[in-house]
Amino acid sequence: MRVRESKLVQFIRLGGYEIVRQIKQGSSKGHWRNLSEASRKTGISRPTIYKILKNFPVKPCEVKTKYVDKLEESEGMKQLVQMFENTLTKNTWNVTVTTIKTAFKILGYKKDPVVWTEQDYRILWAAPKFHSDECKGIEKRFAVSLRRLMRATDKPNLLTKFRYNNPPDGKRKQWFLHTKEIERLIPHIQEVDTLLFFFTGIACGARSSAIEEIRAKDLDTTDNILQVYEEKVKHYVLKFPPTPLIDLLAQYINNYRIAPEERLFKKSYDSYRKRLKKAGKKAQLTKNITTHIMKHTFVTQANRHGVSAETIVHQTGTELRCLEKFYRATNESKLRNEMQGTTYKTKPFHEWIRKLGLCFKIKYNELKK
Repeated sequence: MRVRESKLVQFIRLGGYEIVRQIKQGSSKGHWRNLSEASRKTGISRPTIYKILKNFPVKPCEVKTKYVDKLEESEGMKQLVQMFENTLTKNTWNVTVTTIKTAFKILGYKKDPVVWTEQDYRILWAAPKFHSDECKGIEKRFAVSLRRLMRATDKPNLLTKFRYNNPPDGKRKQWFLHTKEIERLIPHIQEVDTLLFFFTGIACGARSSAIEEIRAKDLDTTDNILQVYEEKVKHYVLKFPPTPLIDLLAQYINNYRIAPEERLFKKSYDSYRKRLKKAGKKAQLTKNITTHIMKHTFVTQANRHGVSAETIVHQTGTELRCLEKFYRATNESKLRNEMQGTTYKTKPFHEWIRKLGLCFKIKYNELKK
């Protein structure tokens, strides 16, 4: 029975042959001892160790490292795809693949991830490209992605050696767009679909991964609702977008003759992220503009304009305790009234969107021409 080369490399590298011993009995080849200890220290199951010892009773002198021309064709990436592609959300999968592509570049473009060693991972853990000041080391998203690769390539023994610090709670509560920042950003968006992708995100609170999957048939202009499949919670959520967004989406479907089964936003997550980031730089905004800032903006602005916590929870598909922990989801108007003596008066959210919607409509008509 064939033994995977990655398993053999792992067994040799972690001292498997030094742990096990063969006891001769009569004329037979004998029995191996300390298999449980070898399994514990190498992270390889006992049946696999039996196969290794049967096929290679003597420790091989040399096991060559695999080299590849393209990461996508490597054994390591194939194993990652097999284990995680259908279990992760689209955004999480994209982050994982992007992280491993960057790691592949850092290690010199040639080494197959299936044979990345402990030393290779130490190089990656120390790479400034993966670091942030808040985490005082490697960022959580990069660390989690690399740990997924460890599992996929049969290196669970490394998981205890490579840990990471969670970013401090609440830091991103300041990460949202004020009205003036949105108004500055809109003129610098240069594509109709990106403009409406952004408007949908800040007006109804859907995740970017869910917005990507919206089809023309999901918009009901009779009941003024938008049906959105939230992949993270694995069910459809009925959104109740403000009228200006409903009207603009209906106009977009009509102007560009989008069929009922067609997606409204046909580009990839990375495309919209890059386009918004580019527009943010042109608008000279100091905040990092990504697709996720849309949800943060919705939660904060909805709260500031009197939307109840229950409605915000429903529209975002996120639990209240999570919104309060990572988003600006407290009743600020009430807090300011009680702590600072300001007037407890807010403009309703639908009025705020209606005024902002004029900016989106002007830009839409400009781009449509």
